[in-house]
Amino acid sequence: MSDPESESEPRGFSIREAAALVRVGRKRPVPAQTLLCREGDVTDRFFVLAAGMVEIGKTILGEPVSLQICGPGSVLCLMPALDEDPCTVSVRAVQEATVIEVTRADLLAILATDREQGLDFAIALTVQSIRGLRRSTDDLALAIYRALRSPERPPQIGAADLAQVQAGNHAWLAA
Repeated sequence: MSDPESESEPRGFSIREAAALVRVGRKRPVPAQTLLCREGDVTDRFFVLAAGMVEIGKTILGEPVSLQICGPGSVLCLMPALDEDPCTVSVRAVQEATVIEVTRADLLAILATDREQGLDFAIALTVQSIRGLRRSTDDLALAIYRALRSPERPPQIGAADLAQVQAGNHAWLAA
């Protein structure tokens, strides 16, 4: 994982696309323990983690569960910001962090700026989303395989396994 103190560009985007995000976004400090998004809330913004670390968490069977820690360069809350559906996870700064906050309107402005840059950016977003879906599909396949092959218990898939897959489809793009 990257050094949390170093600033990083968003993963999976060209230098030009990353510069466009930084240009239209708002750089802001995030104190430790601050929620960037709460599970179940609707948001119109996503975040590029420039410095620090965040925790992706989800409530499973009434209990909070940590799913992943993400570092600089991670793109957070992109799917709910794009599709206007509620966040499937909560994202919380585990230490002081810096984010580039990009609203849906900011993103649409990038896409409308010029045809070539807008198309390149739309393709980059699509590729990032497909990669996230592939990772989640791989996670689901592995969870099913383990559940069916488990000698200790009858075949079943745990709620945490399914929550990880669901959350991975919606909330963050981290390497």
